[in-house]
This record gives sequence, C-alpha cells and structure tokens, in this order.
Amino acid sequence: MRLALTGRNLTITPALRQAVTRRLEKLDRHLHDSITTAQVALQVQKDRVKADVRVRTRGDHDLSGHGLAATAQASALDAITKIEAQASKVKGKWEARRRGAAARAAAPEPVVVVEVKAPRARVARAVATAAPRVVRVRRSSPKPMRLEDALLRVDAPAGSVLVFRDAELDRVQVLVRRADGHVGLVDPDA
Repeated sequence: MRLALTGRNLTITPALRQAVTRRLEKLDRHLHDSITTAQVALQVQKDRVKADVRVRTRGDHDLSGHGLAATAQASALDAITKIEAQASKVKGKWEARRRGAAARAAAPEPVVVVEVKAPRARVARAVATAAPRVVRVRRSSPKPMRLEDALLRVDAPAGSVLVFRDAELDRVQVLVRRADGHVGLVDPDA
C-alpha cells in the first residue's frame, strides 16, 4: 500500500503519521491486502481540521471519507471510520459473489430444453457440452419405411438412434445402435 499523507497549513507529526498508518493497515487487513494507494489530506479551517481520505483498491474501487474535528488525528480517524463502513460493504459483495460461485458450482446444473422445428430429412445429432442439453425436435410424423431400410440408415457409432414409422405395422419404432455393435429395436406401442 502506498500512503501519501499531506498537510495544508499543518505539520504532520510522527504520532499523527503512526496513528493514520496503523488504522489504514487494519483496513488493509480487513480487505485482504487489496488496498493499492491511500491519500490523506489534512487542512486547517479556522478552528477545525478537515480530513479528506481516498483509498483505491484492486478491482477499481474508490473509497473516500471526509472528517471534521478539532484535532488532526480525530478528523483523520473519523474519515477512516467512514471508509471502513464502505469497505465492509464492498467486502460483503466480494464474499457474496464468492459464495454465489461456490453455490452454483455445488448445485447441479439445470437441464435446458430447446425446441427445434426440423424438416423430416434432417437428423439431429447431440453435441457433448459442459452441461447436458435436451433438444426437443418437433416433426409432423416419422418417415414410413420398412425395418430393413431403417437398419441401413442407422449410423455406425454406438448410441446412434433412428425413429421411423414401420410401413408394415403402421407404428412408430426406434432403432438404437448398441455398444456391442448390434442394433436394438424399441417398440413403444408393444
């Protein structure tokens, strides 16, 4: 943390510098050492001392506080107290974001259902992604064909699926390429 302590019409004593430094180090520990710069300007105005404190943290957060008291130390500590309140709010947002990310990582991802209107000739293929997606394909009716013709259209990779209407039985049936290389016939109406 870089500290710039300036006094206008006021001399900065070692005790004042030490009090401000201690309080800002405490604030820096509270924010997990994220303060990059701190500027403290003390100015005498008639019978009071005005303190303007500006703190910049990582993530482009500017925290500022103003204090007005009879002594320079009291006004500087008053301004830093106001910054501490702002810092606790920023820290709460950081932790909430971190907790939210942990909760999202722990919770199972929802299944996304997407409806696609595809022509009959087009065959939808599943693409492996990080989260499983369910793609609902709406077709007016499966193409009528014989079982032998449907066997020729089932792809070689395991898990390939073909939905067709059996021309002889006039029922919807499903062919599935199994992992052992054989083809399974699923008859939903049976």
